[in-house]
Amino acid sequence: MTNDSAPTLNPPHPGIVDPGHFAAGDRVVFGHDSVSHTADTQTSIVVSGVATDTGCIALRGAHVAGGDVYQTSIGNVLHATGCDACDQCAAARQRADTYEYQEQRSLFNDNGLARADALRENGLAVLSSAGRGCGHGDTYTLAADAPVPQWMHTALAGVVFSAPEGPWPNWGRTDAPIDWPALIAAHPDGLDVDPGVTDDLHGASWTSIVEAFALARSTDPQAALDVCLWVDTDSTVLVEPAYLHHCVEDVGRIWHLNN
Repeated sequence: MTNDSAPTLNPPHPGIVDPGHFAAGDRVVFGHDSVSHTADTQTSIVVSGVATDTGCIALRGAHVAGGDVYQTSIGNVLHATGCDACDQCAAARQRADTYEYQEQRSLFNDNGLARADALRENGLAVLSSAGRGCGHGDTYTLAADAPVPQWMHTALAGVVFSAPEGPWPNWGRTDAPIDWPALIAAHPDGLDVDPGVTDDLHGASWTSIVEAFALARSTDPQAALDVCLWVDTDSTVLVEPAYLHHCVEDVGRIWHLNN
């Protein structure tokens, strides 16, 4: 059944509809939320060039790799100011995001909502700042009052996190050498692997990931799974593995788990 009140979830992007929409020298911002889209010229990024054949846009700005040129998809940016088409796209995306967010929240019980909100907003304490407005490069630790069980506080003590990269209820990411398979096995009522891991990793099962991790640990005790942490509808903390880091004969290896 479809909901007639649902907004268009993929509103057209002006840069995709019109390949000439952006030009060198334009000021743009990443994202489409109200904060990024109303950014001033101090936080906006200058377009260096547009590759219409690949759908990429080259950017240069203080918040992009320290001022170096960086390429991204045209659909990831909008004009910072003065563009009706970008304003309309941002507003449409914001409406769609709000709708999806409320739909997702409706699936959570009270405990799940409380934990997801608390961890997303205050679950991590700032350890260091890279000084970028976007937050990239900042590091965090688990907040002393983060609403997770004591065993999780103990397991994550001193662990360095980066900020969540996904939407709510993603609340952190870490590549610390934690034995996540063992931790999940020891605490199945409070910690679990993300049930969508097989789809996200193009068929790689949790069992195969556990086996690969064990094999990596047999040659490198510091082998680590790079994971994103989420909250499930019933308040269970979910682990989403993305990469396997390990070192063999002093040569670093980073395996993307969907390859």
